[in-house]
Amino acid sequence: MKRIALIAIPLLAWGCTPARVAETTPRGPVIVRVAGRESTITARASVNGPTYSVEDRSGQTVVPAMTINQLQARHPEIARHVQSITASAYAGMD
Repeated sequence: MKRIALIAIPLLAWGCTPARVAETTPRGPVIVRVAGRESTITARASVNGPTYSVEDRSGQTVVPAMTINQLQARHPEIARHVQSITASAYAGMD
């Protein structure tokens, strides 16, 4: 604990701050993961509602975590796919 304080005090004194984690970093519990032949779509819970990310077969992030509105603007075909998955899930609930 003393080492952390010794490092943090000079950083704050010089006006430096540790690097922030990008907001697109997936966080929160996984709601569902849908795996296909070429990619996997992961839906996670977040404070701003669900976010969706896409990874290829090797696990590399193709589309970082985005809300459905962000997906519609940047990747409309993926957004349509996510919406069809969501609609299918709700159709089965009674």
